[in-house]
Amino acid sequence: ALRGRFGFGQDVDQIIKRGFIVPLTPVRDAFYASISKGADIYIEDVNAENIREHIPSWYRKLVPARSLVLFPIMINKKPVGLFYADCDIPGSIRFEATELSLLKTLRNQAVLAIKTHS
Repeated sequence: ALRGRFGFGQDVDQIIKRGFIVPLTPVRDAFYASISKGADIYIEDVNAENIREHIPSWYRKLVPARSLVLFPIMINKKPVGLFYADCDIPGSIRFEATELSLLKTLRNQAVLAIKTHS
């Protein structure tokens, strides 16, 4: 499983303490889709009709956010980490092209750092 270790924002310490844990077992949800395929995922509203069933119950119980973004950290096509961000207001997470590029660069630097220390 991928376990949340640290973060920034309101109530993040409590969320991590209660166990922000993304299982690696195959399930049909947005988190597994992201980490199994190495795909960046943006969900505008976790309660949208076409998305609702793809949000796991562990997440709904733990985090009250309505929108989220996932940036998996992959090494040799295997998930080793995940950058996650959320917002309570649906559709309010927006990235300009330069911001998105910087986030991907941050992820690439994390991959390089992990590979260097492995």
